[in-house]
Parts: sequence; structure tokens; C-alpha cells
Amino acid sequence: MLILTPHATQMQCRDYGLFLDTTQAFKRLKLTILEGTLQSMSTEQWAHFIVQVPIGFNRIDILWPLMQLLQFKF
Repeated sequence: MLILTPHATQMQCRDYGLFLDTTQAFKRLKLTILEGTLQSMSTEQWAHFIVQVPIGFNRIDILWPLMQLLQFKF
């Protein structure tokens, strides 16, 4: 599940592999990962990322590759 809010983007992970795949997607986009954490909440894991993006980078530039990643996983 991907949750977009005006101030943050959160992604719910069901496995650790998705967390790693997400970091690789950020690196391919040439984003700087300032912080990446994985928290266990009940039976699922939540990944939280803080990334630095270049000027002019839009949310859709990040959202589209993540949606493709999720499509291949499920």
C-alpha cells in the first residue's frame, strides 16, 4: 500500500525484499536517501523514507516507478 500525503510518502511492506527493491528504485532515480527505516507494526512492516530530490522533480516521477515495482511483486 502506498500512502501519499502533502508532507510525506509512506509505503507498507510485507517483506524485507520490497524495502530493498524500493531503495534500489530510488538509487536508479538518482535520489539521495537521507533516512530509511523499517518498523514492525502488528504482522506487517512499514518502510519510511526521507529522500532528497533535485529541483523540478515531481511526485509522479517517484510514484510511477514504485507503482511498476509493486505491480511486478503482486
